[in-house]
Amino acid sequence: METIADRLRDARTSRKLRQGDLADAAGVTAAAISALEKGLTKSPTPETLFPLARRLGVSPEWLITGKGEREAGTSQPVARFETTKGYLRFQVMGEGGAGPGMINADRPEVLQEIDVAEWSVRSALGRTVSPDRVKLLTVRGNSMAPRIKDGDVVFVDIQDTAIMDGGIFVFVMHGQAIVKRLDIRSDGFHIVSLAEPGNPDVIDPDHFDSVHIAGRVLGTIQLRNANEVAYS
Repeated sequence: METIADRLRDARTSRKLRQGDLADAAGVTAAAISALEKGLTKSPTPETLFPLARRLGVSPEWLITGKGEREAGTSQPVARFETTKGYLRFQVMGEGGAGPGMINADRPEVLQEIDVAEWSVRSALGRTVSPDRVKLLTVRGNSMAPRIKDGDVVFVDIQDTAIMDGGIFVFVMHGQAIVKRLDIRSDGFHIVSLAEPGNPDVIDPDHFDSVHIAGRVLGTIQLRNANEVAYS
């Protein structure tokens, strides 16, 4: 089966499910499932893909790429020091706030490492990235909603700390790590919450050296499936 449309339709019919059953599982319309099966929609979003795979009992990797094991949960465990083929090993840093800041050092500490499927990284960012410079950070709070929600995991490029208007960064201010957007305005630097864009924290350019930029946020990912992530 060469396309995701073929695999989705085959997996659904083999389970004797209706398009409406998949729609209910993924929180979308039956028309959206029909569009996927007809190839009108080329690829589901991660938010749709993982519920579909769970309902169908198949691996998300197989469903989206046609590679790997079809059935969910059939991959073999590996030793802690090994990285499974097709996965990237990322360091997970301490939590960052999108709301009240989380207390951290100048750069959130590394708590653990996890292996994330390369296809999942490409789906989230449109490309693969180097774990040497990109780390993961769990966001707490909803001040960056709807773009970043409480519990989302963000990719943070710790080598990209150059000031950029409109960029979303991990800032460390007075020992607190926060995820916010940076807007450059005539009266200074605005640290903006997307949920309350009209109420930024304004920092005078002369005092911006008190703010440490730990890295730029590249995108978000939801790590909700054993075929997507393996803890090491």
